[in-house]
Amino acid sequence: MKELDDNYDISVELMKPMDYPVGDWEVYSGEFMNKAGHMENMNYLSNSNKSIFSMKDGLFILEIETGDVEYFYSEDINDLL
Repeated sequence: MKELDDNYDISVELMKPMDYPVGDWEVYSGEFMNKAGHMENMNYLSNSNKSIFSMKDGLFILEIETGDVEYFYSEDINDLL
């Protein structure tokens, strides 16, 4: 697991839906604003204050919200669980 570069684009157009739960992580459907300014639904994994997004470039992004928001990434989802 590595810290995500601030310049990485986590836009909904670059995400892939996650349609299966993994361990204690459940599938949620969230609305994200796309680049055209419209809301778009996307499935992702969530567990408490953490979310995992699957990206089309093969990365998995871990978002941790504890007042501040931190982002990490890995090519292997198991590194983020």
